[in-house]
Amino acid sequence: MSKIDRTLEADKGWRIIFGRGLDFFQKPDVRFSLGFIDQTKRRCKPTTITFSKAKG
Repeated sequence: MSKIDRTLEADKGWRIIFGRGLDFFQKPDVRFSLGFIDQTKRRCKPTTITFSKAKG
């Protein structure tokens, strides 16, 4: 795990690790594009998301 990785832990024992922290959206090409307002319209940067289940 690197310094910028972010981890979420669910109450059911799952751990979710984002390999890029929370910076996984690319910047929009121009200020007046749809992705400037709506992040669901932006492309994503390459990242790794790991799901692991705690023992027990």
